[in-house]
Amino acid sequence: QVLNLKQPADETVQHPPVLILNAGGEQIALVVDQLLAGREMVIKTLGNHLRR
Repeated sequence: QVLNLKQPADETVQHPPVLILNAGGEQIALVVDQLLAGREMVIKTLGNHLRR
C-alpha cells in the first residue's frame, strides 16, 4: 500500500519483507530475505559546531 502497488487477488500469496526508508525526503523500499528485529531510528547530522 505504501508503494501504491496493486494488491494480488489471492490473499494467500506470501510477499518478501520490505524495508521502507525515508532518505532525503524520498521514500525507498528495500526487499530483504528476512527481518531479525524491528527498530525505528532517526539519524541526523551533528551540525558544524561538533565537527573537527
